[in-house]
Amino acid sequence: MAEMNGAETILESIQAAGADHIFMFVGGMVDPFLEPLARQSRLRPILAANEAGAAYAADGYARASGKFGPALMIGGPGIFNATGAIGAASADGVPMLVISGEAPTGNFGRGYFQDASPLGTDDLRTFDGLTGFSHMVPTPAALPQYLRDAYRTMLSEWRRPVHLAVPVDVQSAPIPDWHDSWLPTTRSPAILDATAFSEFAEHALTPSTRIAILAGWGTVEAKASAELREVAEAFSIPVASTYRAKGVLPEDHPLSLGMFGYAGNPQAVKCLTDPNLEVLLVLGSSLNQRDTMSWDTRLNPSLGIAQINFQASALGRNFPAKFPIQGDVRVALRALLDESNPWAARLRATRDARAQWADGFAGGPRFLDPASRDSDATPMHPARVIKELRDALPADAALLVDSGAHRAFAGHHFPVLSPNRFFSATGIGPMGWAIAAATGVACALPGTKTVVVTGDGCMLQNGIEVATAARHQLDILYLVINNAALGNVYLRAKQSGQGAAAFTILRENNWAQFADSLGVPGRTAATPQEFAAAVREFLSRPGPMLIDARCDRDVSTPIAPWVDALHHGNIYSE
Repeated sequence: MAEMNGAETILESIQAAGADHIFMFVGGMVDPFLEPLARQSRLRPILAANEAGAAYAADGYARASGKFGPALMIGGPGIFNATGAIGAASADGVPMLVISGEAPTGNFGRGYFQDASPLGTDDLRTFDGLTGFSHMVPTPAALPQYLRDAYRTMLSEWRRPVHLAVPVDVQSAPIPDWHDSWLPTTRSPAILDATAFSEFAEHALTPSTRIAILAGWGTVEAKASAELREVAEAFSIPVASTYRAKGVLPEDHPLSLGMFGYAGNPQAVKCLTDPNLEVLLVLGSSLNQRDTMSWDTRLNPSLGIAQINFQASALGRNFPAKFPIQGDVRVALRALLDESNPWAARLRATRDARAQWADGFAGGPRFLDPASRDSDATPMHPARVIKELRDALPADAALLVDSGAHRAFAGHHFPVLSPNRFFSATGIGPMGWAIAAATGVACALPGTKTVVVTGDGCMLQNGIEVATAARHQLDILYLVINNAALGNVYLRAKQSGQGAAAFTILRENNWAQFADSLGVPGRTAATPQEFAAAVREFLSRPGPMLIDARCDRDVSTPIAPWVDALHHGNIYSE
């Protein structure tokens, strides 16, 4: 391999590690990357509207591709703009390689323009707390080792963003001794604590009939959807998912309970809190507040909770588990199916009894307030909008959901019919995440229609990233639930009075005109019929589109079981 400079070496490493896109915003501190990017064809550069958009897009790409998300921007003001985006990825354990360009090493601390080195504004300190690795490459000769350590940290047991600051002179300098073969593996080891798993099987699985599964994002990350379905069908075990893992078992499957937790479906809530439940098998969930109905005391099966997680530190951290098991979800599901193990025969023997018990939940009502799904009211009911969206889209469409009242409506009323086609930032959940993350999802899933459910408040935060879809002609539909309010905050504030509610009211902006001005066709829908027609138009041709759906801000979100759970107390208050 011919000798490369620093910028070329970094780009080569990204491609060699498996990514085929890089999300970026330009500036003087990354000028040496531009010509190498223009010369090559293996990495597709996606120019975002700002640095936050580039980082959010890298996040979306990582989630949808199962790889990692590369992002490139200048240091200092550039990467500071991306702070919230990097924090959101960190909270959700999303692997991202963030490269920031920095001032030349010879000018550190001398008042050089935009100096963010340790002698300037020192952006390393900011990102030391938000990433697993935040370091500056001190010399050209050090770049290969710094890259290797960055990849190793990013793809370790605890996956998260990493940040590598690269001075301009290091970007331009020749780099000796770089070999792609030195990169760490991007595959997680297929491990399972066999002793802990056998103890669980002996003491809980073998004697029980009434078993349920709660599948979290770790099931998606382990690419274990097929194994989950096989286990469910082989043993008639009903399956609920966390919000983030919606669709890991397609939600039209007879054994799907839908979603558990915040805005969860009634069958899932009833089954997992059933006093007769004997065993709950938790796959790849940290059992955080929203995944446990706010640490609901009713989540208490008689023979205990088994929690399987690749990350040992997650076991029992947020909610007690009688059987904590470190391991890969896919390996664990295969162990369940292994006929050589004694528990497999017992699970098959109790299959019919389990099916009869599970049918009492899986066959129940799927939605709260089902009449809202057929409402002809104007302004529109968000549940009707989401129903029309689901009815129109193909089964394999990708859906991204932002933060706000629309999160509850979309999560509750949109059955996901294919694995790894639902995405949402569920850790710190910044408003506007989905608008930009959709760029990365669309790049990771070419040929798939990508849809964003967002709100007018989120558009004020990050709506400018619609321009990125126009620039790169991505197949993204932006559905803006326009209720002229900050939905969830408004619903809470109005209970205190008009004075409090006034802080949450927005003007009714015309987001269709906004989209038109950015080169994305915009449509306004005031009725369900107008909305359905606009979705059909999006599906009929390539490229992006935005629908400004005028909705009622005063309708209640579908979270009654969640609110009810708050009155039952939680494991930390009893």
